[in-house]
Amino acid sequence: MSVGTMTISTVHAQVVLPVSELKYDAPVLPPTLWATTAMVTRHLALLPGQTLLDKSAEQQHRPYNINAELNYQKTAGDFGQLNLGNSNVSAIHFDGDVYAGYVELSAQRDDLQLGAVGAYEDFDLAGFAQQRVGVMPYAKWLLPIGPETSFNFVGTLYYYDNDVTSHLAPRTFAAYRTLGASVSAALQFDTRYTYKAVTVMQDSPGWYSYMGSLAVTLQIQSDDAERQVVYQQDVVDEVRDQRLLILAGNIGARLYERTAMMLVGELGKDMSHYDGTLSAAADHYTRLSWKIARTLSPRWSVQAGVGKTFGHDVDVTELRVSTSANF
Repeated sequence: MSVGTMTISTVHAQVVLPVSELKYDAPVLPPTLWATTAMVTRHLALLPGQTLLDKSAEQQHRPYNINAELNYQKTAGDFGQLNLGNSNVSAIHFDGDVYAGYVELSAQRDDLQLGAVGAYEDFDLAGFAQQRVGVMPYAKWLLPIGPETSFNFVGTLYYYDNDVTSHLAPRTFAAYRTLGASVSAALQFDTRYTYKAVTVMQDSPGWYSYMGSLAVTLQIQSDDAERQVVYQQDVVDEVRDQRLLILAGNIGARLYERTAMMLVGELGKDMSHYDGTLSAAADHYTRLSWKIARTLSPRWSVQAGVGKTFGHDVDVTELRVSTSANF
């Protein structure tokens, strides 16, 4: 006879359909989504790719910065499965669009920077819709070790409220909260100095200068959503804490004093302990992105970038535009 998702015979029991939910509040977000969210990754310890004028303004008489960003992501892939009843199991489809907006305020004093980011993110995916509102305070400390090199250390905390709507009838989802943190360390190289105040009046900047950095980041997050399933005749939690180890590097150039370009590469190792059908999930991803920044006035600059994340179960293509002001 058939009971839930299992077919039982008099000789042995065999699981035909692999997952049957007991209490399942919301889909698990794969690291290619929660790790590529700009709010979480913007403050990796990598060099930000400032123009020479922006860097001079930040380090001298305008230490305060406000930044606003719009972010669009195109996603494709599946992550997990749901039992829809009547012996019907469906993959959770992540194909769709993610729209996001961010506002950041920061203050720089000597080698210490403090700031906070507010975020709104709207996931419109095939399997579900999700709205997220969050905040992230952070601290960055620069430790100079030479005129062109330094270590950078970053610590962040972040909190999200998540509201989820199912597109997989008759299943429904519930709201939940996410709490996360990350620590980063980086070695930075900048031919226009890493900690001394620089203006174009001090010496001739030339028409280009190089910069780059290499960073390692450990990111951990957890939420209060219940995700109990029956898998191979055992009741399991699909995931508790999610952990991610990121190795990232960037290299770029400033063109005169008003333009900067950066190429960024990132390798992420998903160290989360998944159970149920997620136990077969990929354990790594690769991300490549490119960014250009242009200073329009002594106080105002704009930035734009594109990125591609692949190698995990859900691929992400990203477009972003932002504007910032120093005061």
